[in-house]
Parts: sequence; C-alpha cells; structure tokens
Amino acid sequence: MRRIGLGLAWAMAAVLGGACGGKEKEEPGDDAVAGTTSSASGTGGQASGGSGGSVAGTGGSAAGAGGMPSSQGGAGPGGASNGGAPAGVGGSATTSDCTGTFGTPTLILDGGASGIPAQSLSVTGDDLELFYEVPGDALGVMVRTRAQRDAPFGEAKEIAPAVFDFCPPEEGPSIDISDDGLRLYMTCVNTIVANPDDPFEPAPIHVADRTSRSTLDFVRRPQPIGMGGISISVSADELAAFWSDYTDTSNPTVLSGTRSSLSGAFGAGTEPLGLDQAVLRHPELSTDGLHLFGSLKTGTLTSIVMYTRASLGSAFGNPSSEGLPVTPVIPDDPNTPTVESVSDLSPTLSADCRSLYFLRLAFDAGTNRGQVWGARR
Repeated sequence: MRRIGLGLAWAMAAVLGGACGGKEKEEPGDDAVAGTTSSASGTGGQASGGSGGSVAGTGGSAAGAGGMPSSQGGAGPGGASNGGAPAGVGGSATTSDCTGTFGTPTLILDGGASGIPAQSLSVTGDDLELFYEVPGDALGVMVRTRAQRDAPFGEAKEIAPAVFDFCPPEEGPSIDISDDGLRLYMTCVNTIVANPDDPFEPAPIHVADRTSRSTLDFVRRPQPIGMGGISISVSADELAAFWSDYTDTSNPTVLSGTRSSLSGAFGAGTEPLGLDQAVLRHPELSTDGLHLFGSLKTGTLTSIVMYTRASLGSAFGNPSSEGLPVTPVIPDDPNTPTVESVSDLSPTLSADCRSLYFLRLAFDAGTNRGQVWGARR
C-alpha cells in the first residue's frame, strides 16, 4: 500500500526554496513512501482453502545463487507488505526457510528520473504473479505474470478500476494478494491533509475475489472486513492483517488486527508482541509466522530488516539485516537542498522465502529515481 496522494515520496524531497548555502536540508520522504507504497504481500505460505499457493522449493536457484530474470518496460511492482501476526496467529504449515544469504539484487523495473515505477508491491506465494499500484496520473492496479519462476514477468495488465472505486480521488489502494492469488486485500487511506502533521485516519479493509488465476475479473465484496491503515498485508492463513498506522505521521507504527475465521472481520489493531517500533514500516510476515520483514529507518538510511521469534506465542527479537540486500550509501552533497540517500522499502517475499522484491528510491544530485529490484537465494 502506498499513499500520500500523488507520490508524496518525491514531494517531500522537493527543494525547500532558496540557495544551497545556509538552508536547512530536507531529508527525502521515505516516511511518505511507506504511506505511498504499501505493499500487499501474497508471499507467505499456503493460502486457506489449499488452492494455488506455492510448493516450497519449486523453481528458483539454490541458496546463495544470484540473479532474478528482469522484466522490461512499464511500471513495475513496488511497496509490499505481507501480514504479520500476533501470538498464536498467522502461521502456516507450508515450509519456508528464511535462512541463508540473498544473491546480488537484479533490476526488475526502472522508473527512471520521473519517479516511482510502482508501489504497493505484492507477489503470489508461487512467485508467478506480481501485483502493484501505479501511482500518479496513470493511477491503477496492475499485474504481471509468468509461467515459470525463472522466466521474466510478462507485460502489465490492468485490473478493472471499478474494483477500487471506493478510493478517494487521486488516491490509489494499498493492496495485498493472498498466497493462492484468489483474494485481493485493499485499503485506501486518505493522505490528502490540510497540514503536514494531520493524521491519516484508518480506512475500511476491503477484499475482492476471483474464481481462478486465469482471469483478472476480481469482484469486490459489498461490505468491508474491518479497519486498517497504509501498507495492508495479510498473514499466510489470512487470519491476521498488518498495516502502518499514521495517526502520528512523524512516527508511523506497525499494528496488527486478527480474526477467528475467514468469514469474520479483523479486530482493532494492536502492536505486535516485542516488536521494536523504531520507525518501522511495510511489515511482511514469513509463511511460518516466525520472521517479520520490514523497512527500518536509521538516520537518513532506510533498509530491509528481519525480526525473528522462536514460536508464534513469543516476542520478536531485535532486527537483523544479515543475509539481506545491502542498501547502497551515497555521499551527501552540501550544495543541494535535499539529503542525498538511498532507501530500500516495501519488501515482499515468495512463500518459500527464497525470492525477495523491494522498491529502491535514490535521491542523488537533485535526481529522484525509483526502481524495483529482486534477489534470489
């Protein structure tokens, strides 16, 4: 899910005015990206009902192997977050191994200097369909498919805009596809506010269904299934939803709501047990519910991290970036009005935890570049 209107991520990196010397430099707005690039995550494990889903170990390369096939042209995926779950909820019997080191990331889609190529990235559990929101004037939700995991994704196809007509004007939905690819979870938080410190209020959680993977004819259910925030994401069993809460826009908080059955509504959001909320966003839960991925901001750098817990009922430990793609560091130019930096955001993973996709935003020498990258292990 991403929001903040028309790519506020770039807007917040805009010049504050005046000459370079003596002006206070503004940091690029990756907080906004968290709001504007929500990711849906259909990455973890077996979706309820048993259809579709991913078989652990299918396709891909052996642990430690490099690259991903790249896709050319068009807007690509961005921003994703799969659901995490509180104690006792959110795990799946499907096997996932989140150990080992990812190979060198490969460029999947490039938005160039014009902005973010896509946001709200979400991949199905079998790694064969990539869903994302296209921000800006071409606002819409797209999907790219492939027949085999090692093949490039095909051309983008658009999901009917009527599925998202509950969104306010100029806002696109945060999306998260279920692992079996049959249910699309959505929120549409209004990020057009009068003052920068005004809260982004929670919004209804909607879900749309399709009858099979061979069609893009999703039909939205008539009633919402709870309230959530930006970067909506569901767990593998679809009984827990995670999102970024921007009630305090300067300090977004990851919250999770649960439900007891697939026909029920998600309850009010609470903070996951033991989770360090140090400017964390874009939560993405592994299939087994033991690892929570996200984007963690430290200073001007935002990187992908992973939290681990021993069991579904225990607290998450400290974040670690071991084995994950390394965010590049670029030197700051004191003669420009913005802080030069690179941020890696909105991670989304396949069900077996072997494929990772993320949005990389670079603010360098007055140029803003958005790219989608993938890594394999």
